[in-house]
Amino acid sequence: MTTFLPRTVPFRLTIALSIVLICTLLAAPAIGQANPNDLIPQLVGQLNVWRLNLGLGPLVYNATLEQMAADQADFLLSLPSIPDNIHAGRNGEGPRDRSQYPQYAWPTFGHPQRIAATEIAAIGNVQTAIQYWQGSDIHNRSVTNPEYREVGIAARKKGTDTLFIVMLGARPGVLPALADIESNLVYLTKDTGQWAGDWIGTPTRFRLLDTRRQPLAEWADWDYNTPLPEGYKDPFFYIEYEDAKGRRTESTVPVLPIWYSGQPLRSLAQGTAVAAIATPTVPAVVQPTVTRPAAAFPTNTPQGGALAFVFATNTPVGQVVQAQSTPAPVISGGSVNLALIYGPRVFTAFPTGAVNLSSLSFRHGQQTFIATAWERQSAGLNVGALSAGNCLQIWQLNSGDQGVPQGCTFVRSIVFQAADRRFWVEGSFEVLAGSQVIATCSATAGRCDVAVP
Repeated sequence: MTTFLPRTVPFRLTIALSIVLICTLLAAPAIGQANPNDLIPQLVGQLNVWRLNLGLGPLVYNATLEQMAADQADFLLSLPSIPDNIHAGRNGEGPRDRSQYPQYAWPTFGHPQRIAATEIAAIGNVQTAIQYWQGSDIHNRSVTNPEYREVGIAARKKGTDTLFIVMLGARPGVLPALADIESNLVYLTKDTGQWAGDWIGTPTRFRLLDTRRQPLAEWADWDYNTPLPEGYKDPFFYIEYEDAKGRRTESTVPVLPIWYSGQPLRSLAQGTAVAAIATPTVPAVVQPTVTRPAAAFPTNTPQGGALAFVFATNTPVGQVVQAQSTPAPVISGGSVNLALIYGPRVFTAFPTGAVNLSSLSFRHGQQTFIATAWERQSAGLNVGALSAGNCLQIWQLNSGDQGVPQGCTFVRSIVFQAADRRFWVEGSFEVLAGSQVIATCSATAGRCDVAVP
């Protein structure tokens, strides 16, 4: 077995202690059972632990794969019972065939049959799903396929259990990376596929760029991970890869993970494993009002072949934007399905029901912000089909972590604006659906409830 060797946090554990820690993780109670979406950060964290322990690259969030998974999950739940072939679509088609539907248009590697996409599924909880996939040869090979670099997950309530649909995939020339602020590491990916083309091949070196695309460090040989630059405060950065032929590709890397929750979530092992591993790299366990779930990553391989783990604890994502009770000055007819919550440096569009924001815009004087800008920031996102609790945000650029209002299950996209582009901080702003003004919101209110038609 190939062993993953990060370049930081040197330290050893006995085989017995490693087994105890792994069992502690697997025995940890499921969290957020009332909302199955709360289980997704745990699931993707354990999938990445699994892969990183084998020396494989991480799985990084992709909105198109998430939509594929969500559509299949919703279809399955519309049936009287879950069929034996859980991966068959409405017309019996498999996930690779569905990936080519126009609404997904998952890229091929230069040929209609060269599609890097697959689906795994399970019904139960996070622990039983992981155990099932690890014990099933075909699922094990899917999760540990080094070609896959991106992932989308849907979680739906099924009786007392949860239905998990996980889409894995890769795109030519797209090499994402996963930042883990707890360990101060960035986990890199590479294309190990057999199909060659006009896209970047196996990268030989990389470098990190800041929000202005200025180098944060010189070019370095490709490695499994690299430290985040010390003291880096911006909410995202870029990673640029280059292969032996000089071909390059660039990806945006959020400093905060895509999957983080506006509700308090405890760490995967809730302090037990952290207490067993006395190391200064692990922060103290905190219980903030708003946290982001931390993924667990291996830190070293001790002698004797046992794998050591550090389970990072939760830390606050930044200043919490507290929801205000002030009603909107104007509410158009219909049911309120969108809450706008805003403070000096962050603006949140918080769906309180299913909502279509594709025609929405916000106007203050000569400034206009169009909702589809969130789609450009998060490739594959469809603002025309948002579920309750799937929030969108605007952050003032270079202002640090801003947090999320309570109740936001996921932040689907964040757009960064200069301070003079904050349309919500002075006077009032208008909410438009097409050319129709459907609400006028006061900057001092802090909250504006809107009925989007």
